[in-house]
Amino acid sequence: MLFFAAIASATGVSLPINAADNVPPAGFRALFNGKDLSGWHGVGTEDPRKLDALSAEDRTAARKKSLEDVNQHWSIQKGDLVNDGFGLYLTSDEAFGDYEMFISYKTVPKADS
Repeated sequence: MLFFAAIASATGVSLPINAADNVPPAGFRALFNGKDLSGWHGVGTEDPRKLDALSAEDRTAARKKSLEDVNQHWSIQKGDLVNDGFGLYLTSDEAFGDYEMFISYKTVPKADS
C-alpha cells in the first residue's frame, strides 16, 4: 500500500484552499475538506512498507499516535492548511496508486518545498 504524502513538512507551508478553491474539476475529488484534519495522519521518514506490514490494529494505533505530532504542527487557519515548519509529513489515510493531483500552495521565500 502506498501512502500519499500530500504535503511536505517544509518551513511555513500554507495551502490556500478556501471554499471557492476547494472545488475539484470533473472526475476529481478534494482530499482536504478545508475544516479539519479528518482523513489525515502523520508519517516521518521511515520506510512506509514497515507501516504497511503492521496488523490493521497496530497500523491504526500508529496513525492515532501520529496525530499528537500532527495536531502540534499542522492547523487550519481560515480554511487554509498551515504547517509551522516542523513535525511529521501530513499523509492521507487513503492509499493511492496512479493518480493526478491538483494542488495550490503558498510558501515563504527560500523554503524547501
